[in-house]
Amino acid sequence: VMDPAFPAPKGSYVAILDTARARGVPWRKARRGQVVEVDGVTLDVLAPWPAGAGPLEPGESATNAASVVLHVRYGSFDALFTGDAPARVERALAPGLHGGIEVLEVGHHGSATATDSLWLARAQPGALAQGKRQLRLARQAEPDSPLAREAKRLLDGLEGV
Repeated sequence: VMDPAFPAPKGSYVAILDTARARGVPWRKARRGQVVEVDGVTLDVLAPWPAGAGPLEPGESATNAASVVLHVRYGSFDALFTGDAPARVERALAPGLHGGIEVLEVGHHGSATATDSLWLARAQPGALAQGKRQLRLARQAEPDSPLAREAKRLLDGLEGV
C-alpha cells in the first residue's frame, strides 16, 4: 500500500489499511521522487510533494491535492495514474512529461477539475482510462448532460495531440 499519509477518516480507507496490516502488506508513505521496483515494474512517484503543490485553489480539497500521482513503467510501456489530483497539480507536473504515454488515467473521475489541455498535450496519451462506471454512464448520458460534456471535452482535448 502506498498513500500520501493524509488522514482520510472514511470507513473504506480505514478498512483497506486494516486489511493490509492483517495480511502483512507493507505500507509506504508516498513522496515525490520515490522510485519503487516490483517484478520489473517501476513506479515513479511524481506527487505528492512533501510541502504540497502550493496553496489550494477555490473549490479544491486538500485530500485531492495530496493525491499520489504515479508514472508506471514496464519495459517500453508506460502509464500515468493521477488519482484525484486537480489540474493545478497536473500543470505543475506537466513540464516533466515528455509525451508518448500509452495510457493516461483520466484524473478525478473525468471531472472538469483535472486532465486539462496542457496535461493532455504534454502526456500525448495513446489511450485514456477512466473508471468502468463513469464510462458506462457517459455512454448512457443525455447528449447535453454534464457527464457527456466532460467526455466530449476530454476527447476534443486529444484531437490536437
